[in-house]
Amino acid sequence: PCTIVCQNGGQCTGPTTCGCTTGWSGDTCETAVCTNGCDNGGTCTAPDTCTCASGWSDATCKTAACTNDCQNGGQCTAPDTCTCAAGWSGATCTLGQ
Repeated sequence: PCTIVCQNGGQCTGPTTCGCTTGWSGDTCETAVCTNGCDNGGTCTAPDTCTCASGWSDATCKTAACTNDCQNGGQCTAPDTCTCAAGWSGATCTLGQ
């Protein structure tokens, strides 16, 4: 008989051992595995599923989110941070030089 409780579909394979289903790890299969990792403070909350920190998005939390769109060819490179194209400046790249 198993003396621990296997989670997330894991099966008891010995008194204190679980065999985990794909996407889970840990002694009781309690830890989700994100194959590509979670960046920028994101947390792996289910197999290959990241919950991103504020200001980041996409499957692995690599895409920054800007509340205001970057203008004139500027790119959102960090949360609410535009990197402006040559000749432009300002918070959203609206100031011509």
